[in-house]
Amino acid sequence: MPRSETITMPLSEARSKLSRLVDEVAEGGRPVVITQRNRQRAVLVSFSWYQAALQRLTKGAKPRLARLRGIAEVPRGLDVDQALEELNLSIRNHLEKKSQEI
Repeated sequence: MPRSETITMPLSEARSKLSRLVDEVAEGGRPVVITQRNRQRAVLVSFSWYQAALQRLTKGAKPRLARLRGIAEVPRGLDVDQALEELNLSIRNHLEKKSQEI
């Protein structure tokens, strides 16, 4: 969505104009980028645009395995399954410790 094809406004302004903005967007108007504290936080688009975008994103979507070749070197003799299990255990222990601190 190129910037020139959108309207940008702060949340406070969008809140006060929400009914009109929804009508305009639903009738084929430009998407509205809503900012909060000068950061882009949400986009108001028509439901038909949303459905089409969702369909494009999920069309032919199949779970894929991550391609890891070439991103890490594994020392000879290392048991990858054991290393992953140790990492998993370490993460669980860390999360358990953090949850007890809260």
